[in-house]
Amino acid sequence: MATTPSRTQPPDESGRLARALWTVAQATAEAHGVRFESGCQQLTEQFVHDGAEILAKENKADDRATVSEALRNTVRYVELIIEDAQAGSTPGELHEYNFQRAQSRFCPCFPFC
Repeated sequence: MATTPSRTQPPDESGRLARALWTVAQATAEAHGVRFESGCQQLTEQFVHDGAEILAKENKADDRATVSEALRNTVRYVELIIEDAQAGSTPGELHEYNFQRAQSRFCPCFPFC
């Protein structure tokens, strides 16, 4: 049985965008001299992946303005995680609890939540 072609972005579009968002997240952390602990890294990677999926499903993965907004919001989100870590006992490491507390301050924010 033949299937009808989908009108959404191909899966590689969301993967490409997710990689770009994750690269920005890593660069933001490095610029602030902090590193992602593995649990926080996994949550952040999933978070940007989900945002990229939303953009791909909305056929906006190639829209420059929308992608720029997503990149800016990625930086903003990572900076909130960093602020939370710096206020706590592990200023050089970003942990799951920093991610979760930052998320409560960040959301709702396009395209992530």
